Amino acid sequence: MLFSSFLQPELYWTKMEVSDTRLLLEKMIKGISHEFSLSIDEHEIIQKILQREKDRATLLGECFWVPHFRIADLEDLIIGVSFLKTPLRVENTDVKGVFLILTGPSRSTLYLNALSALSSIASEKDCSQKMCEGLDFETFCRLLDEKNVRIKKDLTLRDIMSTEVHTVREDQNLEEVLDLFVKYQLSYAPVVNKNHQFIAEINMIDIMRIGMPAYTSALPTMSFLSSFEPFEELLKHEKNILVRQIMRKPEVVLSPDTSIVEAVFEFTNHRRRHLPVAEKDKIVGIVSYMDMLNKVLRR
Repeated sequence: MLFSSFLQPELYWTKMEVSDTRLLLEKMIKGISHEFSLSIDEHEIIQKILQREKDRATLLGECFWVPHFRIADLEDLIIGVSFLKTPLRVENTDVKGVFLILTGPSRSTLYLNALSALSSIASEKDCSQKMCEGLDFETFCRLLDEKNVRIKKDLTLRDIMSTEVHTVREDQNLEEVLDLFVKYQLSYAPVVNKNHQFIAEINMIDIMRIGMPAYTSALPTMSFLSSFEPFEELLKHEKNILVRQIMRKPEVVLSPDTSIVEAVFEFTNHRRRHLPVAEKDKIVGIVSYMDMLNKVLRR
């Protein structure tokens, strides 16, 4: 469905002049309340949005802010759009365009896909700059339609997966892997060969496992062993232990078009925290159980 079909001229403002984000939200919510009957007080909505965005602001590209609030009994997907005469500072970004989205529980998928559509706009610098010039409503919608910006009905891994993937090579040693994990706060990484083909995976559980003596797998407890000796031996030889000695073939490989429901099934069925997403033999993303929490259940 075209993104523009969710917009209406009454909820579109250009060259709006406001001094802070609260005043901006007050004006936009007041306009939405005039067109829709909201079951929650305007000030409560504003307060909760500001509190939520304080924890982690939803910023896209170089100039877009996308605050969002979920109303329990709302059956609509409401999008208010505002372009500012003077940019507002939100975290470290000078915001020029604001897409305020209100949804209900039954519209969460549409919200995520709207966010995905806006991400595609934000990634095109020329397009986003043109929008921030303060186009009239008809011109703005025509620009969106020309770019074929759509809100899909179905949510897939393409919409929530992390595309900033840190891979390791099979010929790297354990020291290099641990340094990478510490630098980027990772616990999982896909393994690629010299041709960048996805061939295996490695995680911290497997790494810790090789630091334990083989006989411990048959013991019910390790309380009798209080020293750090097994890991001291592991760290002593970390330069000589190669990824290919630890890595394992992936149990599950998903595609970007895999549905969220299917991904949840794989998470629970295989008790995984991370799952690789690949196209042909190339790794294109990673989806984690925290992506499910942050981007589906609590976004």
